[in-house]
Amino acid sequence: MSGFVGDLSSSQSKALSELKSRIDGISLPESGDDYLLKWLRARGFNVDKAEKMLRDHISFREEWNVQSLVDNWQPPEVLDKYMVGGLCGYDKEGSPVWYEPFGHFDPKGIVLSSTPRDLKKMKIVICEDILSHLRSQTEKLQKRVDRMVIVFDLQKVGLSHIWKPFIDRYNLILAIFEAHYPEMLKKCFVINAPGFFSLGFNLIKPLLSEETKNKVTILGGNYQTVLRDAIGEDLPAYFGGTACDPDGDPRCVSKIRFGGKVPESYYLKHEFMQDSRFTEIHVHPGSKVELPFEVSGSGYVLKWEFMTRHANIGFGVFYHSEPGASKDQWEVVVEKTRCHCHIVPEIGGYSCTKPGTYVILFDNSFSWVRSKKVLHHIELVKEAEEEEH
Repeated sequence: MSGFVGDLSSSQSKALSELKSRIDGISLPESGDDYLLKWLRARGFNVDKAEKMLRDHISFREEWNVQSLVDNWQPPEVLDKYMVGGLCGYDKEGSPVWYEPFGHFDPKGIVLSSTPRDLKKMKIVICEDILSHLRSQTEKLQKRVDRMVIVFDLQKVGLSHIWKPFIDRYNLILAIFEAHYPEMLKKCFVINAPGFFSLGFNLIKPLLSEETKNKVTILGGNYQTVLRDAIGEDLPAYFGGTACDPDGDPRCVSKIRFGGKVPESYYLKHEFMQDSRFTEIHVHPGSKVELPFEVSGSGYVLKWEFMTRHANIGFGVFYHSEPGASKDQWEVVVEKTRCHCHIVPEIGGYSCTKPGTYVILFDNSFSWVRSKKVLHHIELVKEAEEEEH
């Protein structure tokens, strides 16, 4: 059985009933059996795993305030101009098609001119837009349309596209797609794949589920017939079809961003290093620096911006409510991670929901030789002030 509505085995039906019972009373982004079944399919109808995945997604939507992002957030100009990809038309069954001309992408430029947080926000907004198109197609065609097609074009791809700092950043984006937008992919066509494609693919494969990997078809330069058979008339002329922009552009750039070289004027490091707001601290080899911030009530946001002059640094945020609390009693509010912030500044924030002490930690305990110089600007602001900005 496929695991879709109307094609369920007895064990699949039982799993669906069990999941319904467990999440009864929880507000979900969508209602209906179709919605719950995609979480079950993503976890092989293991109810425990599907329930955890769905609950994690609900927490994720709250943490990122997803609806507000969709309604109000505008990406930085550099991402709006130089990220690649876009929805353009539908396949023969009515599924929307996303085209990603990855070879026209400037990995180094994007990494140096944008923050991981803004890239995550952009991925979330893109995924939510695709979900909106799926719902519209479902209503228009009067049949369930809940998956999309991706055409991933590797023409012009070089070794610079598998630059490690970018792959690390790209994996963050893939992780969001895999964890929070399951069963949204119908088929992925990788076209113009170069000989070294397997090298780059191996760097991201660990983050892909077996289901996702099984939906990938890798094609060389003779891909047009396969795409035409799957997509039909809506295939852009640039990829072997007939669709063009109103001005005749075969790339359909009104819908698909083709990126390009990012000007250095967008690079964040130049602006960051000259900003007088920042304080420089030294984190000696094998040591840590703790910066405590006292929060007297609710409604505060702890905001941070920081960058190292050379090499990476560990960063985390902790909380304790009692003065003199031992460190094993501290609550982790932002998991400690190694930040490659010598390449691009790290920018983020945390909503302080309860009074107490919040501790910013810069950790250099993993390095026994090199001292780290950290430029930082950290502040507590009221949430009302945060919204104004």
